[in-house]
Amino acid sequence: MKNQIRNFVMGAGLAALLCGPSLMAQNNEIAEIPFDFHVGQSTLPAGTYNVMKATETGILRLRSEDTGESILVAGQGRQDGKDNPRLTFRCYSGDCFLSEIWLPGSPAYTFWKTGREKELEKSGVRLAMNYVPLATR
Repeated sequence: MKNQIRNFVMGAGLAALLCGPSLMAQNNEIAEIPFDFHVGQSTLPAGTYNVMKATETGILRLRSEDTGESILVAGQGRQDGKDNPRLTFRCYSGDCFLSEIWLPGSPAYTFWKTGREKELEKSGVRLAMNYVPLATR
């Protein structure tokens, strides 16, 4: 039992040593989002958000600086072509949905329309695109 605990502690320490610098090297992008918005089935309040890659597999983390709460999101697609870091939202009469995340130096992470968004679209509510710039901290 002592050997198992020792091995676990040593393994965890080694992992922290090896992974720590790569985690610290991540850019921390900041967005000031002036409206409530939807991400998948979650609704998030307006405020200041940190946006960063949580993993190399395309999982992103949105963390509210106001509440400290985080949400992990996985883009359903990738898109090339734009250079300016930003968040893109599809808005229907003030009901906004995260559409794209453009991080510096990487393709965009795109998100499919939710069922609620498709309903709003079918009902004839006019679509407006909103863009929120990202700033590196």
